[in-house]
Amino acid sequence: MKKFHERRILLAAFGAALILRGLILQNYRWEQHRPSEPFFFAEAAKNFLAGKGLSWNRHYREKVYALHERSHRFMELDEITPPDQEELEPWRGRAPGFALLTASVFWITGSIKFFYVRVLAVLLDSLAVLLMFGIGRRLFNERVGLVSAWAYALWVPNAIVAHLPNHDAVMSFFVLLALFLFLKALDTQRLSDYAAASVAVIAGMYIRQEPILFPFLWTAGLVLIKGAGRALRPGLLMIGLLFASMLPWMCRNYKMDHRWYFLMPEAWMTIYTGIWTFDDARRFNLDNPEDFLVANPHVTRRSPQSEALYRSKALPVILEEPLWFMKNVFIRQLLRNTIYSKTNWTFLAEEPWLVEYKAKGGTTLGYLKDHPAQFFCRFFGKGSESLFFILALGGIWLARRNWRKVYFLWSIPLCYIGAYSIMHGGPSYVLPGKAPLLILSSFCLVACWDRLMASPPGGAGRKAVRA
Repeated sequence: MKKFHERRILLAAFGAALILRGLILQNYRWEQHRPSEPFFFAEAAKNFLAGKGLSWNRHYREKVYALHERSHRFMELDEITPPDQEELEPWRGRAPGFALLTASVFWITGSIKFFYVRVLAVLLDSLAVLLMFGIGRRLFNERVGLVSAWAYALWVPNAIVAHLPNHDAVMSFFVLLALFLFLKALDTQRLSDYAAASVAVIAGMYIRQEPILFPFLWTAGLVLIKGAGRALRPGLLMIGLLFASMLPWMCRNYKMDHRWYFLMPEAWMTIYTGIWTFDDARRFNLDNPEDFLVANPHVTRRSPQSEALYRSKALPVILEEPLWFMKNVFIRQLLRNTIYSKTNWTFLAEEPWLVEYKAKGGTTLGYLKDHPAQFFCRFFGKGSESLFFILALGGIWLARRNWRKVYFLWSIPLCYIGAYSIMHGGPSYVLPGKAPLLILSSFCLVACWDRLMASPPGGAGRKAVRA
């Protein structure tokens, strides 16, 4: 009876997640996004199905940008007449997985509408509710699992990202799937389960590159828990499968560029973007990152040449002004990724921004009176994400007796937050890695509730920590 009741609550959480994400997709389907992202994936998928490989037409891209500027809305690929001239460029810079996933959806549906890919992303992100429950239950108990499931179902930042027409939309699912399978392997100690976790990591890595670090984080954790000897076999298996899966794409890239790499590093492009973004006084005279490449038409986007060009401008800033870089780029991005989050809630709020409103003589109180919806989305969103991070830190502290297993929850967010505090990235880049923090937040809430309700010594809160 208890399991039946638990399943009903879990099914309700899945339904709530699906409804919330479906409503956001329905209401914001035609909201204008950066045309480059959905276009690159959609056209590469179309060309792949046509036997042209993963490639895109640079003249098509120019036409898409022009149409987006005039239409002020999202446009599907089948709405745009292909240009007369075709000049294909091979896919580079980003992992190919999402373009191949898009091609699969196009092939199954018989349509090149990106809408169906977005429906799949909404479904996958809703299914992640079940993974949240499984992880919470495995590390703590059923109550923590159910609270985690509902927290994820109703967590607006993830619901917003799930409808976006790009690869960020599905990443939370793959991060949580890999973590769930790894924790299962940790309990069963079967090499086949470690291999299954590696397959999930590989699938995620081929969508976005961040999961490439997971096997190394997990092997380090295994050494902490089991010692180097017992961690050797599963660690080598996970890392070996990871490198074996990278080899076909590396061979393709070597044939194309005569260099061995899985993904062309974009670190200097993102560091350059961070410096340009936070250089409020424009003391370094850097161009907008997009304009910077336009001014250098001989340089291919996401290539060794473009990375060297960005490095030539960003590295002198870091070497000559290290304190400025730490204070204005690293610290500010660290705060935006943690306690003072740059929230995705702002997607639901239309202009004007508070800064613009105050620049015209308005006040914060006036902004609240004149634009209550915008005020709520921006301030409640930022406040709720800050509270969620504080609760996660509380969860880490309360679970300190079980720190060896809890390491696998906080090491993934730490990896994401650390990387994107040096490199510039939007909230949707960091969000998949922060999903495990919702489980720690949920554990903190359950433990605090138990103590608030005066549970006796050794009650549910303490049992959860030891579970």
